[in-house]
Amino acid sequence: MSWQFLPQSPFGAHRSGYCTTLAFSDLDLRNAGEEVCRPRHRCAGVRDHFIIHLVLGGRGTFTLDGQRISLEKGGLFFIPPGLQVEYQADEQNPWHYTWVGFEGPGAPRLGQAVPFLIRGGAVKGAPNLFLTRAFGEILETLTQKEPGYEL
Repeated sequence: MSWQFLPQSPFGAHRSGYCTTLAFSDLDLRNAGEEVCRPRHRCAGVRDHFIIHLVLGGRGTFTLDGQRISLEKGGLFFIPPGLQVEYQADEQNPWHYTWVGFEGPGAPRLGQAVPFLIRGGAVKGAPNLFLTRAFGEILETLTQKEPGYEL
């Protein structure tokens, strides 16, 4: 079965999967999810693991260290552990995004290869079919299994 993301509406549609033991060598998948946000839906705080978000549609803003960037379909934003972040959906065209959270000894090394992962930030970009499929496959795996699923 091919993965299908949630439709662009209704607002507030949400699904996620959490895993405590899905490990690939020294990089552990912590969670994955997808949300079609309500207008002005806001998340803020400090996370204890790395999270990468891929914007599938709509618009929103991501703020890290006082620097705000507007993102739309194809954009990515990265949240490293320990830093204060805020992200908010647009009022007129709220975003629809998917995310993958991970941790483990290999996470900082991955961040050295992709510097945004260590310092956080955002990348504007065109929609990327490979990334969209990869996020979908991860989310499909987690949502089809029981919590704490082990490979």
